[in-house]
Amino acid sequence: MELALSSFLLPFLLLVLTGALSILVTLWDKKKNLPPSPGWALPLIGHLHLIRKQPHRSLQALSKKYGPIMFLKLGMVPSIIVSSPEMAKEALTNNGLAFASRPYLLVSEIIGYNFQNIGIHYSEHSRRLRKMCVTELIAPQKLDSSLWVRLQELSRAFRILQQSYEEKVAVDMRYLFSTFTFNAFTMILMSKRYFGDTTDDHDQHMELKHVINEIFSLTIKFHITEFVPSHLRRFFEWVDPTIPQFKRLHEKQDKFMKKIIEEHKESTDRPKDFMDALLESFDAEATVKAFITELLLASDSTAVAAEWVMAQLLHNPHVLEKAQLELNLVVGPNRLVQESDFSKLEYFQAIIKETLRLCPPGPLLIPRSSDVACTIGGYYVPKGSTLFVNAFAIGRDPSIWERPTEFMPERFLGRSVDFKGQHFDLIPFGSGRRMCPGMPLALKALELLLANFVHGFYWSFPPGEIQTLEDCFETTLVLKSPLKLLAVPRHSASVYAEI
Repeated sequence: MELALSSFLLPFLLLVLTGALSILVTLWDKKKNLPPSPGWALPLIGHLHLIRKQPHRSLQALSKKYGPIMFLKLGMVPSIIVSSPEMAKEALTNNGLAFASRPYLLVSEIIGYNFQNIGIHYSEHSRRLRKMCVTELIAPQKLDSSLWVRLQELSRAFRILQQSYEEKVAVDMRYLFSTFTFNAFTMILMSKRYFGDTTDDHDQHMELKHVINEIFSLTIKFHITEFVPSHLRRFFEWVDPTIPQFKRLHEKQDKFMKKIIEEHKESTDRPKDFMDALLESFDAEATVKAFITELLLASDSTAVAAEWVMAQLLHNPHVLEKAQLELNLVVGPNRLVQESDFSKLEYFQAIIKETLRLCPPGPLLIPRSSDVACTIGGYYVPKGSTLFVNAFAIGRDPSIWERPTEFMPERFLGRSVDFKGQHFDLIPFGSGRRMCPGMPLALKALELLLANFVHGFYWSFPPGEIQTLEDCFETTLVLKSPLKLLAVPRHSASVYAEI
C-alpha cells in the first residue's frame, strides 16, 4: 500500500513543482519584453486549451487579436507564432542560424532511429543528408534521369482514368494521386513500386504504404513528452500512451527497411538508386532507414497539393476552362504535356501558386527551435522556444492579398513571385537552412501530373454531387472528404499511348 501511494505521490509532486517552476520562469521572461500573449498560461498545459482541432485556424484567429508575432506556452514549452511575411523573414533569414534546429518530436526519436534522419539539431549529420538530396535527387541531371519514372506512373494513372471512363464510375482522386506520388518516390529512392494496382507480392508491398499511413495517423496525436522541457522528458514517458504504439510501429518499419537494404546489397546488376548512394555514404544503416522513411513521409504532401488543385479547378470552372485553353495553345491536341512546356504555361503555373497560397499542404511550416536567445520584431525570444510560421494565415492576410479567400490565379500573372523561399508572402516549402530539400522533385511530379490531367480530360463531379472545400488538419491540410470526379478523354486514344 505504501509503495503504491509513493508511486502516485512522486509524479504528483513532480507535476506541482514543475508547474510552479513554469510560472516562475514565465514571470522572469515577462521582464524581458516577450511578444504579445493571450494572458496567463495555465499550469502544465499553458495555452494548449486555446488550440482546437484546426490549429492553423486557431492560431490565425489569435494573431488577428494579438498581432503578427505572439508568445504562447504550449504545455511547458515557450513558443513563438509568426503570421506575417516580415516576421517570417526576420525569423527564418535574419535569425536563420538561431532557428536552424527542430524541436523534439517523438516521431523523430522512434521512427527516426534516435534522430538519424535530418533530425533535430542543425549539425554536420543533417548537412550531409541535405547535400545527398542536392547531389543525388534534385540536381538537374538527376531530375532529368528520373523522368522515365514519372512518365511510367503517369501512364498507369491514364489507364485508371480510361477504365473509369469506360465503366462510367467516379475516380477516387486522393487514392490516384497518392498512388502516383508514392510509387514515383519509391522507384526513385529504392527502384520498386509498393502501392497500387498490380505489383508482385501485392499484399507485402501494400504493407509499406500502410506503415507510412499509420505513422502519419500516430504523429498527429497528442504526445505528452513533446510539451515538456528536455530535462523533464524522461519523467513523463511513463504516462505517454503513444510511446508503446510508436515502438510497435517501429518494429514493422524496421523489418521492412531491413529487407529492402538486404535486397539492395544482394542485387548488383541494376542501375544504382538513391538508397545505394546512401549505403555507400553512411556506415550506419539506421541513418539510411531513417532518411528513406522521412522522404516517403514527405511524398504525401505532393499528393495533397494535387488534390487541392483539382478541387479548386472544379469549384472554379472558368479557371479550368482558361487553363485548358492555354494548354491547347501551347501544347495542342495531338500530344501530351512535356516538362519542357512548363516554362510557357504561365496561367497553369499561377494556378499552382494560388492553390499553395490558399491551401498549403503544410499550413504550419515544420516547427523550428531556438538554440540561443534572440529578438524578432524587437521582442525577446527565449532560448529553447519553438517557432511556428503560420503559412495559412500569411496566405489569407487581407493586408497582403486582395480578396484573400477567393481563388484568383490572375493575381500572379505578370509577377515574379515564386515559392522558392525568397518571397515571404508565399512560402509553402519554408525558407532558409531548413527549407524542404525535396521541393524541386516534388514540383516536377506535381506539374507533370496536373498539366496532363487538365490537358487530357474533361472533369466533373458525379451527377447530383458537389463536394465542399472544407478542410481538416491531419499533419497536412487535406480535404475533409476525398475528392471523387468523373473523367472524359479530350483527345484521341493515340495521344495517351505515346508515353
